[in-house]
Amino acid sequence: MLKNIVFMIGAHKTATTHLQRSMVASRDALKQHDVAIVPPVPVGSNLLPLINMMRDKADPEILQAAASKFLEIHTGDQCNVLLMNENIPGTLGPNMLMAENKLYRFSPKRLKRFVSLFPDHNHVVALAIRNPASFLVSAWQETLKGSTFYPFEDYIKNIDLTQLSWVDMINRIQKAQEQKLPFVVWRYEDYSQVRDALMRAIASAEAADAVTWLEETSNQGVSEAALHFLQAVGNVSKKNREDAMELFPRGPDFPAFQPFDKQQIAEITKLYDEQWETLQSMDGVHTIQP
Repeated sequence: MLKNIVFMIGAHKTATTHLQRSMVASRDALKQHDVAIVPPVPVGSNLLPLINMMRDKADPEILQAAASKFLEIHTGDQCNVLLMNENIPGTLGPNMLMAENKLYRFSPKRLKRFVSLFPDHNHVVALAIRNPASFLVSAWQETLKGSTFYPFEDYIKNIDLTQLSWVDMINRIQKAQEQKLPFVVWRYEDYSQVRDALMRAIASAEAADAVTWLEETSNQGVSEAALHFLQAVGNVSKKNREDAMELFPRGPDFPAFQPFDKQQIAEITKLYDEQWETLQSMDGVHTIQP
């Protein structure tokens, strides 16, 4: 059966958890409108290992057969599939996220292998983008969880932030494909305003109406004072992080960590806004706007 597969690839730190949980909570309702929801866990457990095997030159036909069985198990006879996992293009470690001044530098090869698992279906990539001025700070804090503390300056060491481009990332992915992949793109900053329009674009108006959006919980992140606490402790265990956030909750008394000055933020934001303008006129890219 021909299916329309939407690869919902993130990016990380763009309200993906809220989107994914809302989709899963609405799974039964969406099924009534011919939409199957495949959450991140089975994708990460079953499909990501397959694309890694492709790198080692495993037999493509065998891997495609496994992917076909995966679809049968997780999507049944639903024609429209929302397949969600933000680790498809890569992870948040600096070597994968921004080495060589390229956002998700391995994403072209990873997406090509992933899409090739499903050769007889229609494909769309859904991607949320975010201003690097906040995206990188949030990404760095995510990498700290469960690890030894290291400074933000080390995370972005030798990176030219003015070269990090979502436009470049999409262009690189497109060039790597045998056939151009349609993209649906929206901004994290617009998420609450565009999520219904997003569902209409990747599924249908009926499916959009069927979604029950969960209450959004604001992720306050970690205050600068809490980060100093964690730096002194040296290890960002779950308990240490909880202690730091309880002692120094982000708010008026304990401001958020901000490594960039006003001029840097303005420069990075200007480039981000220019990229958004470019995406709106790019062939094969459908942008979702408020």
